[in-house]
Amino acid sequence: MHYKFITNTFNYYITQTLFVLLQSIGRRCTILEQYDKKDDTNTDVLYIITFPQHIEPMPKRYIVYQLEQLHHPRFGKSSEYRRKLKQAKLCWDYSMSNINIYSINTLQKWLPVPIMKIPKMFAPDCPKDMPSIDVLFYGTLNKRCLLYTSD
Repeated sequence: MHYKFITNTFNYYITQTLFVLLQSIGRRCTILEQYDKKDDTNTDVLYIITFPQHIEPMPKRYIVYQLEQLHHPRFGKSSEYRRKLKQAKLCWDYSMSNINIYSINTLQKWLPVPIMKIPKMFAPDCPKDMPSIDVLFYGTLNKRCLLYTSD
């Protein structure tokens, strides 16, 4: 199987992380900026998409790495977004909360795949002078994260 990632400036790090993870277990991977419709006839190609709301048209065969808070009305209730999730071969999700809420209502197979840090041994080209990050917030503000902010 050849895994092809579609990336953009919003999700480059996450794409790189998943790319490194799959390559480290011997999978063949490529990172692209858009999908090639010719791949729809090749059953050996499976796309991995981290921002399906920004991809149109969608490939025939794909996995979604789902990053949205599905209880948030902007994404979780969009019929177009839900259709893309339902048509995916698999949905990987960063959050067990999403998996617990959404997988009950669908026949879709959901798997937890948390966001991780790329080990330097797998990404030797990463800049060495980048500052270390202790806490990184990724996503939409909500009641839970507002509890932890201070002025």
